[in-house]
Amino acid sequence: MTLARFRGPICAAIFILLSCAVLPYPGIQTDEAIFSCTYYQPLQTADGFKAFQHFVPTMLISYLGALKSWLYYPIFQLFTPGVWSLRLPMVLVGGASVWLFTIFLRRLHGERAAWFGGLLLATDPIVIQTTTFDWGPVALQHFLFLAAGVLLLKETTRAWCVAFFLMGLALWNKALAAWTFAGLAIPLVLLFPGAIRRALSWRRFALAVVFFAIGAFPVLRYNVRKPAATVQENVKLTFEELRPKSHLLYETLRGYALMEYITYEPKEQQRWTYVPHALLASMVLLLIWPSRLGWYPIVAGAIAFLLMAVTRNAGGSVHHLVLLWPLPYWAMAAAFTAPKISRPTLAWVVVALLAVDNARVLNVYRGAMVAQGSPGSWNNAIFPLAARVKALNPKVVRVYDWGMTDNLALLTQRREPIAWNDRPYRPELFANEEDLWIGSIPPFEAFANVNRDLRQAAEQAGYERRVLETITDRQGRPVFELFRFAKR
Repeated sequence: MTLARFRGPICAAIFILLSCAVLPYPGIQTDEAIFSCTYYQPLQTADGFKAFQHFVPTMLISYLGALKSWLYYPIFQLFTPGVWSLRLPMVLVGGASVWLFTIFLRRLHGERAAWFGGLLLATDPIVIQTTTFDWGPVALQHFLFLAAGVLLLKETTRAWCVAFFLMGLALWNKALAAWTFAGLAIPLVLLFPGAIRRALSWRRFALAVVFFAIGAFPVLRYNVRKPAATVQENVKLTFEELRPKSHLLYETLRGYALMEYITYEPKEQQRWTYVPHALLASMVLLLIWPSRLGWYPIVAGAIAFLLMAVTRNAGGSVHHLVLLWPLPYWAMAAAFTAPKISRPTLAWVVVALLAVDNARVLNVYRGAMVAQGSPGSWNNAIFPLAARVKALNPKVVRVYDWGMTDNLALLTQRREPIAWNDRPYRPELFANEEDLWIGSIPPFEAFANVNRDLRQAAEQAGYERRVLETITDRQGRPVFELFRFAKR
């Protein structure tokens, strides 16, 4: 009983410690810092309102709300923006999510299930990295839905209202929460129709709609002012992406999916996690000894994944698929700890092996980050680049490749525009010789041939490029160039 009191804190602490082990190594990716564009750069948000002579953003883009921008504003008033002040808050949110998951499982399936699911979620290498680097964003989504789940189990009217308010916040935070919401709601009706009829009165239904709408008000307001813009701009259906998305889901389950994205794959052959095998085993157990409550997370995950899979150009990245978590661990905890299925010893052996193996895979990522750094927009050269831009303090900074805008603005706290320049490059872009240009050096180009096209455009306009400095990463590789243009 005494140990049970510390179950949540122990699992949360494991998650936080493992997250901090990888936190400082990759550079800050521009999507990770996109919420901060409202602080430093000229506002180009999708929606907002005026309050006390200030513009308050509510929607950054058609499917991404400004909730995280609101939450981080006081943080960056107290702490200088940097890798720890950016990432540690989301790590703490992730730790709170793990804690909530243990409470949720304890109330539904008992103490062993709470330990089983909590330890697996706390050590999952993909959950840890997508939460720590939170470019999705996913950390708040997990927290809001898990908090809502715990509240719904209280079965009080007040908890009911707060739960639907939190799910409304999740929809505002990112409209892709609709996948999760639908995935969780549909199997409730399919598997527990009687319980739904008994629990859901017209009054409760009305309260759910009202409080959900309050939480989601900014995104609902945006879609009234720009009729159904979130759906019209982002929802296109296709079955052509089902196979590659299914393969990526498997790679996410086994912990491999972020290799060659967050860091480089080690040259030595690696073994990844056994989570897919354990999930399959849990489904077999639930077929032999059926449990509707055990099947619920599997059906919910399948529905949510199907919605992702048929949405064109969405749902095909790791930060989308991880929104299905912690459903796999819920199913595994329900199957492996059910009294009629397994003995306590078996459950402890399985969870110990899987959790240690999860942590081992995370250490593979950490070792690769330390030894090889990160590719593309995650490269750690963004830190010395920001330091040089801050020291030079040019009036105008120009970039022409993806991945150097919001992150650079965050690290430099620069209020002067970081101008994005897209192809075709107009001759007047080169006229001011004091403008500081920043470019990625191959193979770190995000867009193919941008350096070649920029150089050709400048030469045709009668300008030549004069390199000021080359920025290298911690591994000594040249990543960025600082240069200006001058008349030939």
